[in-house]
Amino acid sequence: MVRYKTDKNDGKTAVLSYFVEGSDDNPGKVAFDISTKTASLIELASEDRHSQYANHLMVALEDHWDGMPDNGTIMWY
Repeated sequence: MVRYKTDKNDGKTAVLSYFVEGSDDNPGKVAFDISTKTASLIELASEDRHSQYANHLMVALEDHWDGMPDNGTIMWY
């Protein structure tokens, strides 16, 4: 599970913090280019050793940006 919140969205780029397993300690950061619909990692969360959580968030952003709320949770199994 990865929780995320939008820190900034100027209409061109959104910057989101993400939280591994809901922990507020040492979040990571992801950028999303709205015009090209591409996500990129800014900073890996300390608990995200293999960038698994960042990757889940980036795929969700690229696939579902138009329907995603500013803050939320992504779950998988």
